[in-house]
Amino acid sequence: MLVFSILLFVAIGVRINEYGLTSPRYLIVAFGLWMVIMSIISLTKAKYSLTAIVSTLVILLGISTFGPQSASQLPIDLQYKKIIRLLETNNLLVDGYIQPLAVRVDASDPESVAPYIKDIYHTADYLAQQKNSSILANLSTGQVFTQLL
Repeated sequence: MLVFSILLFVAIGVRINEYGLTSPRYLIVAFGLWMVIMSIISLTKAKYSLTAIVSTLVILLGISTFGPQSASQLPIDLQYKKIIRLLETNNLLVDGYIQPLAVRVDASDPESVAPYIKDIYHTADYLAQQKNSSILANLSTGQVFTQLL
């Protein structure tokens, strides 16, 4: 089972590295951790109780459900930080507000905000509701993107 867990972590690591962390990917990682824990317990103990299986699963589900590391909150925080980083890299964020672009952005530049504009635009309303941030509230109006779309 450990070999399958390694394969699972490699596969999900590639997806997370390429596309970012989402709630389903977070839960797959949590399930993979549980599989590794259960494999280690089964290798080290000849007999293990049903209580160990259930208790580790309950603890892992509790961690992934509540708090800032939860499956619903962590991806939002990571996406928020990515948006802020992209806007700052492209000098679009001034004093907490997004500024309109003065020129068209080169979409072929990998450091450009252009490849992410549609994704940002579609998720901005949701993130603005979650964070109640002036940055994302300004972003959700689409003022920055009207020149590019």
